[in-house]
Amino acid sequence: MRGFFRMGFNMARKQPLRSWAVPLALSAATGLSYSVYAETQQQNQQHSSSSVVNLNPIKHSSAEPLIKLKTRQDHLADIQKTEEYDIIVIGGGCNGAGVFLEAANRGLKCLLVEGGDFAAATSSKSTKLIHGGIRYLQEVFEFSLKGGRIEKYNLVKEALRERTHFIENAYYMNRQIPFVVPTTNLIMGIYYYIGVLVYHGIYRYYLDSDKSSFRMKMPQWYGGRQLREYFPHLDHKYKYGIVYYDGQFNDTRMNLDILLTGTQHNYNENFQEGNILNYAEVTQLIKDQKTGENKGIVFKDKINGKDISVKGKCIVNCTGAFADNIRKMDDPSCQKRILAVAGSHMTMPASFCSRKHALVIPETQDGRILFLVPWQNHAVVGTTERALDEPELDPTVSAQELIFMSEEVGKIYSNLPSSEITNNINSKWAGLRPLILQNQKEGEPIDTKKIARTHVIEVSKNGLVSLMGGKWTVYRCMGEETVDKILEIFKQKGIKYNENAAKKSSLNLRLLGEANQNANYKFPPKNQYVKIYASALADKHQIEYKEAKYLIKNYGQRAFDILNLAENHTKKDYLKQRVHPNHPILKAEILYHLKYEMAQQPIDVLFRRTRFGFIDRKGMFESLKTVCDIFADELKWDEAKKQKVIEQQKEIMRKMDF
Repeated sequence: MRGFFRMGFNMARKQPLRSWAVPLALSAATGLSYSVYAETQQQNQQHSSSSVVNLNPIKHSSAEPLIKLKTRQDHLADIQKTEEYDIIVIGGGCNGAGVFLEAANRGLKCLLVEGGDFAAATSSKSTKLIHGGIRYLQEVFEFSLKGGRIEKYNLVKEALRERTHFIENAYYMNRQIPFVVPTTNLIMGIYYYIGVLVYHGIYRYYLDSDKSSFRMKMPQWYGGRQLREYFPHLDHKYKYGIVYYDGQFNDTRMNLDILLTGTQHNYNENFQEGNILNYAEVTQLIKDQKTGENKGIVFKDKINGKDISVKGKCIVNCTGAFADNIRKMDDPSCQKRILAVAGSHMTMPASFCSRKHALVIPETQDGRILFLVPWQNHAVVGTTERALDEPELDPTVSAQELIFMSEEVGKIYSNLPSSEITNNINSKWAGLRPLILQNQKEGEPIDTKKIARTHVIEVSKNGLVSLMGGKWTVYRCMGEETVDKILEIFKQKGIKYNENAAKKSSLNLRLLGEANQNANYKFPPKNQYVKIYASALADKHQIEYKEAKYLIKNYGQRAFDILNLAENHTKKDYLKQRVHPNHPILKAEILYHLKYEMAQQPIDVLFRRTRFGFIDRKGMFESLKTVCDIFADELKWDEAKKQKVIEQQKEIMRKMDF
């Protein structure tokens, strides 16, 4: 606590009034907020009659984590001794995670298996947006659109409703962000402004106002001066900027928090903790010899090489772009339903975008929308669309796509030479969108931008439930609808389940990174959560505020567990150092990923538990040895084993071509 005020008064002694007054006020205010928070937490613990425990991460100092998480070995042991699961989910991306958490919240015993690492495919390669889809709304009003207007409108409506809960249920990690649509003349400005007003109006009309206190801000209108202030490279031909608000998130960290929440014991009333396992590839569906009905799965544990059989009352296929593979495993005669579309992105230095505003290029040369979004102290540019004949686990970004994105950036930043744009591409990646084919004839050309990003729940004759399509923003409601369908099947078959638990809603189910699982929890306010906890974390563990803020925004309250792990370790000072000087990622995180987040190899850390591979390819290779050093120390590798792993990981990273 003394650190907050000490910082302020030291600044006051050394600097003139004008330079220290604001930081001093902020420091004192944050310190006061922290004091009030600690007192409020104490009162909550004394007076709360709720079955939910009010957690105080600031006071916890033990090496034993406040949020207890099972290891991979713990999950494997549970799987082998569980006679039968209610639900077995295949696929550990956003669709699978949504079904898994929904099942746990509604009292169903669930197992989720993933052939690679969690969110290793499409779910880690999004544009990092929580959005309703303003392009889809624009298409609703296009005269050239032949049918599908209601479907696209419903897609926007559903996503805008879910956007609120998505942000609020993990507000330590997610945020709303202003998007600026630049325009050259007043008429187009009015056109775009009316469009974003309609977009905001749909959100307000369908808002669950009685279930959420979070509100998105109203659209705004910027003049040329404000445009230049936020985007100094923007061509001066743009006179106005239309501002609307959508959400932003860190996709893989969100995916992990959803999964880890579903593994918690007694998280809320009637909550049924589940099991998760990565690097567990499904090789066979176990069928009833007489009826052909699915009764379980066989998976290969890629870590120990063993084949393991598991029984389940319902098997759910959530494998995204690879859904047809599992469908054909169930029924070889089934028709193709998935069109895999690659969406490419590139990452540039933060100077190419505003730090607090995203920029929208409303119409590119191929008639799409392109975003420039601030993310992880960098600028993300995307996305393109390229249909693939067959899905790929790690699709590459073509030279043509890089040229396309660079040219589009060059059009709005016309004062920058093209070489300055192309020479500042730090990283690139492509993810697959699984679009649902409906009534398309074989060989018929397909315009991918005309296919709605809707989702479909299919039940095969053998009882396989396949959740296909959709997008990140609606992961929760897709999980809800899928579990509704499963319960309907259970009812038809006379399978018993806890009917009271099955009625529960996940609309306000907070993820485990929040300081309290209770939806009625009011302090600290959402807009001060990161500031208060980051200040407390920095003061308690004597790390930079920037590092503390990064930890809180990525782990929520679990950031305290990460640094408590370091404080109680024999290499305390080493673990509190950065992995790379240019990034706020600490070595303690790598140890935490190994112990509690089921990381099995360095690329799991470099691409998913941190985002090195997506923001700084050069920094990723420079950090590989440090990450392997921590793996070697924890897993007791000798020098020969460590060097072998380093070379193997380098080869994997080169092949991935990020």
